[in-house]
Amino acid sequence: MRLVRQGRALSAVDLVTAWTHRDRLRRKLIALVSKYDAVLTFASTGPAPLASEGTGDPIFATLWTLIGAPAYSLPLLRSESGLPIGVQAVGAPGRDGELTSAAAWLMREAADSKAGS
Repeated sequence: MRLVRQGRALSAVDLVTAWTHRDRLRRKLIALVSKYDAVLTFASTGPAPLASEGTGDPIFATLWTLIGAPAYSLPLLRSESGLPIGVQAVGAPGRDGELTSAAAWLMREAADSKAGS
């Protein structure tokens, strides 16, 4: 509710300024990400929480959501306690196919390396 109240308090000038900054950021990030099938980032600040604790902090997904980039969270790593640690594969908007292929490849490689261990 606090976030809604803060949003309602923004002026039209504040909104246009924010959208202008978002659009500039979007252009720069898309130019960088477009060079690759996928860019890997952290998906979260740590291991996945227990289901009873919610879904965790979305901070690392927020940027990609803001610019409209497709992203997968892939459970490629494990914490010492065995909980999954997500790696986020991000692609350029409109390049979902390349991102999906890269994410599938990463998941296969991770499965193969586990099988070989």
